[in-house]
Amino acid sequence: MPSGGGKWVIEAPYVMQAANDLQYHLGWSVQIYNAAEALPNLINPFWMLPLLGVLG
Repeated sequence: MPSGGGKWVIEAPYVMQAANDLQYHLGWSVQIYNAAEALPNLINPFWMLPLLGVLG
């Protein structure tokens, strides 16, 4: 399954239901979901820099 929009179509009902059950703000739930999905894409490349330096 592709990430981004296609993944959201599958997972949105579960995320929204959990937010409703916990009486949590739906907008914040979507933003937290998006941030949690994007954060590894921003951090992971920086772990590769020291490894590239060690391996040459």
